[in-house]
Amino acid sequence: MGDLHQVPSEVKKALDNMSKRSNEIANLLVQRPSEDLTRAMRMRMERSMELASIQATAFEKRRLPRVNNE
Repeated sequence: MGDLHQVPSEVKKALDNMSKRSNEIANLLVQRPSEDLTRAMRMRMERSMELASIQATAFEKRRLPRVNNE
């Protein structure tokens, strides 16, 4: 993958938010493994689907022709 500085800011922000949610999921599993397992698994699946969407969007943006405004 390319340099992180080339990633659009909205993608960076979305990935940052996903990282925070991933930490929340891990904390849920450590604190109450049986009570919140279903919720944590659902959140993890949603996070995975969101990541796939972000990756697809970033891929499509890279494929679009660049406009030079010079």
